[in-house]
Amino acid sequence: MSFKFPADDIDHAVSIQIAGDPTKSMLPFLGLKLGASAEDVRRQIGRPSETTQLTDPPVEVWKYKGRNYSLELDKVKGLSSIQLFGYQGFGEPPGLPTPWPEVRSRLLSNDVTQLMTTFAADAEIYHGRDVYGIDNSLWTVLSDSKSKFRRGLALVVLAIQDDRAREPGEANLRISRNQPVRHVYKFRPGSPVEEIVLTPHAGAFRVWEIRLR
Repeated sequence: MSFKFPADDIDHAVSIQIAGDPTKSMLPFLGLKLGASAEDVRRQIGRPSETTQLTDPPVEVWKYKGRNYSLELDKVKGLSSIQLFGYQGFGEPPGLPTPWPEVRSRLLSNDVTQLMTTFAADAEIYHGRDVYGIDNSLWTVLSDSKSKFRRGLALVVLAIQDDRAREPGEANLRISRNQPVRHVYKFRPGSPVEEIVLTPHAGAFRVWEIRLR
């Protein structure tokens, strides 16, 4: 496993790459595991937009336009590595923040795959003195209905179903030194939701922080 860091922000990785021989214990990435054939890759995610042949290692790199991942394929071993990257230095920064109706719909979803693209990996939910954070991989905590984070998410679902929380009172930007510009949905007094903060991630915005009253 290897990581890449931008020269001006060595505290935050912008790319992670896994490589190696096929393993049964690996969780699938888009339905693929290391060792998958080129045909399997094309069947699952389509033909690449661009390919590049490397000599060391002797693999072919498959890139997909508009996506934040690339693959390396070995002629004999098949899929030999998967790289995922953020937008910093690799692609386009996120455009407009996600509209509130879409954020609300995603938060109400019980589909783990959709929730995976809804939350940032370090998302937190605050309710009074209680903090519901992610203490394992995002996939693990979202897949476990009894995890601490899912218990917090259950409170969020109840809160945003309240009529007083159906629409935010305002939306604005939060700008902090050495931090990305975040988008904040603030709710009116009396609403069970205080605010929901979105942070840029891999060319889009994800839920980073939720504060309940």
